Amino acid sequence: AMANTNTGLNVIQSAGVTLAEIIIDLQSAISALLQASVVMAKPTWIMSPGVAVYLKTLLSSDGHIVFSEMSHKGTLLGYPFFETVNIPTNLTVGGVENTTELYLFDAIESLCFDGPDLEIAIATSGDWTDASNLFHAGFAEDVSLIRAVAGRDFQMKHAAAAMVQGVQYFIGG
Repeated sequence: AMANTNTGLNVIQSAGVTLAEIIIDLQSAISALLQASVVMAKPTWIMSPGVAVYLKTLLSSDGHIVFSEMSHKGTLLGYPFFETVNIPTNLTVGGVENTTELYLFDAIESLCFDGPDLEIAIATSGDWTDASNLFHAGFAEDVSLIRAVAGRDFQMKHAAAAMVQGVQYFIGG
């Protein structure tokens, strides 16, 4: 596994799809955060539902579920995990199609900002130039300009997280 720490995001190439390689991926993500001196106060995994289902049902060679804690405790290697469909499962990495990503970060390092629900501004006589460089006069064309802004932001206090890319172990896709 190789890591790129220039941006604070440790990018790790997936080792493969065998049980031993999956464990290497998980160990590499944890190691990347520890090497970046992340506090690990609330380390959290984020993955697509397909990865979660795959890991929850992954069997060892003797027929036992390897990561049974995922179903019983909601953790993976002792750290909580969350599923989101916002992680694509159709990525191409190194010529390999239909891969996804797996993330590990310290949730205590994350900040969520929530501003006004929606701020709307209306200009009844505004002028503008469109993408084709054509001038428009709002009043003459009987057009009102409307701007809607939602004030939300997400930021990490320290840019240190791990992403395993090129993950091929997931259900669906």
